[in-house]
Amino acid sequence: MDFKTQTYDLCRSYVHDNRDTLSLPVSERILGWIRARDIDRLATARDAFPSAYHSRELLRVLMQIEAFFKKNAAFAEPDRTRHAALDSFDRAESMCRRTNRRLDFYYLHRDRLDPDMQLWMSRAEAYIDRVLGPYEVFISGLPEMIRFTSGASALHRRRDSMPFMKLRKRIDCTPAAKPYINALVKYWGYDGLVKPREILFNRLEVVPKNWKTSRTIACEPSGNIPLQLAFDGYIKGRLRQKTGIDLRYQFRNQNLACQSSVDDSLSTIDMSMASDTLSYNAVAWLLPTKWFRYLDDIRSPYYLREGVHTPYAKFSSMGNGATFGLETLIFAAACYAVGSTACSVYGDDIIVDKEHATALLRFLRFLGFIPNTEKSYLHGPFKESCGGNFYAGVDITPFYLRDWDKRKTILSHNVNGLVSVSTPGGRLWNVLKGLVSGWKLPLVPWNEDSMSGVFIDCHSAYSLGIITTKRKRAFRHTQTPHYRALKPSSRRLEVRDSRALFLWYLNRYRSKGEIGHLFLSKDLFFGGRESDPLSSSESSLVTIPGQKYVRKWVRWTPPAEGAPPHLYWWGEELIREI
Repeated sequence: MDFKTQTYDLCRSYVHDNRDTLSLPVSERILGWIRARDIDRLATARDAFPSAYHSRELLRVLMQIEAFFKKNAAFAEPDRTRHAALDSFDRAESMCRRTNRRLDFYYLHRDRLDPDMQLWMSRAEAYIDRVLGPYEVFISGLPEMIRFTSGASALHRRRDSMPFMKLRKRIDCTPAAKPYINALVKYWGYDGLVKPREILFNRLEVVPKNWKTSRTIACEPSGNIPLQLAFDGYIKGRLRQKTGIDLRYQFRNQNLACQSSVDDSLSTIDMSMASDTLSYNAVAWLLPTKWFRYLDDIRSPYYLREGVHTPYAKFSSMGNGATFGLETLIFAAACYAVGSTACSVYGDDIIVDKEHATALLRFLRFLGFIPNTEKSYLHGPFKESCGGNFYAGVDITPFYLRDWDKRKTILSHNVNGLVSVSTPGGRLWNVLKGLVSGWKLPLVPWNEDSMSGVFIDCHSAYSLGIITTKRKRAFRHTQTPHYRALKPSSRRLEVRDSRALFLWYLNRYRSKGEIGHLFLSKDLFFGGRESDPLSSSESSLVTIPGQKYVRKWVRWTPPAEGAPPHLYWWGEELIREI
């Protein structure tokens, strides 16, 4: 199956369905790009028609045309995207070196700073100090904030990086982070059993981003990651408590973007390469000394690229567990420093009062950041933030085709997304109907998992027998409605190290709020044995979520808000097709 050709055909059908919105000259021009396979212009269609920002429907259609190609992995050329990502990384490092020199000069000669900049820097420092709070409170609670993830580390690939696997392997950490690791080992009662190994670097990797470029991330040493994640959890709680910025959800930014698209009271700002341009001296200047020393101790001072160790000019790279919370804190402090009272920040997505947007951009440039002009909207009826696109209060967010392969989960996800943006009864609508039958995709009632199958309304699902109350093995003793859907499989692994098993479960249940202290719940996991479970050599089974999807019987719960209206027509069409 040629997924590139399939994408062009789907886009052509979409353009034909929206010819009235595009007008004949515009639609013919776009169809010409499709015939010429001009991916550069198709992925940036709005640039060719600046007047699109004066028409909601025209903008919506052009954005969807871009979304067919912009983040589609089928069009990415690995060599070109990798080269572009490494060039961007080198450019960011060069910018950070210049920023470090500039900030170093002004830190020593503050009298030469612009009066506005002096005021903004002092306000930002005070804001950050207030949000972080006493360092002693954080460091005393550090053992209870430690958590482990399944991400790759500097010396281990992702397949060997489940939390209990990391705990069974030797712990690697940077020299400055070793005292923290040793203290935690003593706290857990394993002094002498765990001996951290020192390394100076993290490993630079390239991961997909869009058709044009990839992005660089850094895989941190396994011992540094829990220390970084401890700060991440702490700062997210402090931001939520002190400022109302909740990094668990993106709803606040999206709601404010929708509101400002109506009254034009706020500006949405996005930063380019925000993590890569977080310079060392910017963090050193803005953070209190004790907090800076901790974050400096747990970062990697060098990166490994093609066998060469090179010192970082940035403070922390993407991949450092503390980066997201730290950059959110700094951007929120910048908004406060310039006088904004109605700001919201999620990573590098910033929403600020329109009258303070120009001052904020000036301050951020002084700190070494670069605004992304393509995704920043200071005024006008169109606003974009945290993946939401709004025009005069209407959500016009497109569906992005990110991947194509033969897995039914991916195909179902793509069909569900394209059906939601297609015209009922149109050319694209009918093409998708043919794909459902041609690929033999399973039909499921509308639910929250777009990979579980192709969505239809509940009435059609009942009429086709997809939702049933007949007793199956999983629901033998109930009359609960259930249906078969594609769900991730799981596997059970034997773990012989009870210490690793205990910390694995500790990590899982802490996220649910069921554990308050490190050793309060031994009985919960080890059956109330009087002996210390951490010294036991008995083996235990751990359930690991798999990546393979299989058909499973699952419980069906009627959605509170009902299925989207287009699914009722779609379900009837599929019934006739079948």
